[in-house]
Amino acid sequence: MRRRRRPPRRRTEVLNQYLATAPTAIDKEDVNVRLTTLTSLSKLDGDRGKEVRSHYAAATRFIDDRRYDHAIEELLKAQQSCPTMRLRNGV
Repeated sequence: MRRRRRPPRRRTEVLNQYLATAPTAIDKEDVNVRLTTLTSLSKLDGDRGKEVRSHYAAATRFIDDRRYDHAIEELLKAQQSCPTMRLRNGV
């Protein structure tokens, strides 16, 4: 069963709360990368932004399912949709 996804704004709130609660967390660096990615995605406007966010969401689901080949395909599609956005680790 798939878990329900939170809206991007809510995800950033939860991650910020996590960092505030556990400022010395071992995964702090990974969380900061994720926050940077979510912030970048939320700044993309219009249809292009919607398309890129859709590809990132699909890539995240594929990573959760350990289907890395499909995740890479989705990230490459996101890159093609918005070449100015850099791909980052920690999707």
